[in-house]
Amino acid sequence: MVQELSDAIQQAELHYQRLVLLVGEHSSEKTTLLRHVAENNGYPYLRLSLEISERMLSIPASQRTVEADGLVKQLVSDADVEVVLLDNIELLFCPALQIDPLKVLQGASRNTVVVAAWPGSFQDSILTYAAPGHPEHRSYRAPDAIIVPINP
Repeated sequence: MVQELSDAIQQAELHYQRLVLLVGEHSSEKTTLLRHVAENNGYPYLRLSLEISERMLSIPASQRTVEADGLVKQLVSDADVEVVLLDNIELLFCPALQIDPLKVLQGASRNTVVVAAWPGSFQDSILTYAAPGHPEHRSYRAPDAIIVPINP
């Protein structure tokens, strides 16, 4: 898996949107893999939900929907490196934020390779998060990203 993820990072450098999604269900060792790649390559490893929620504390609740996308882009930009690894992205799926998590990640990956641990599945070219009917459910057909699935 380490080599597959490293190859995906190199491949992403050639794309307009440099997004790599490490896709697996909860407890599929995404965090372990990201930390290993971060330590071996000197990439920053960021827990997105923690970082963004801390930044949102200073923003009035009524403005958080407007600011969420920009906060993610700023977080990636502030790292000032070529590759950033994002874990714990669940905050992006919060219905109160009214954002499209995939579009936010794609926007943040225009100038930086963003590797994000996507808690969900990728089957038959469909990327999903949460079960249908769940308020946070998302489904994308053939998303514009490099997908690295972790099989159970």
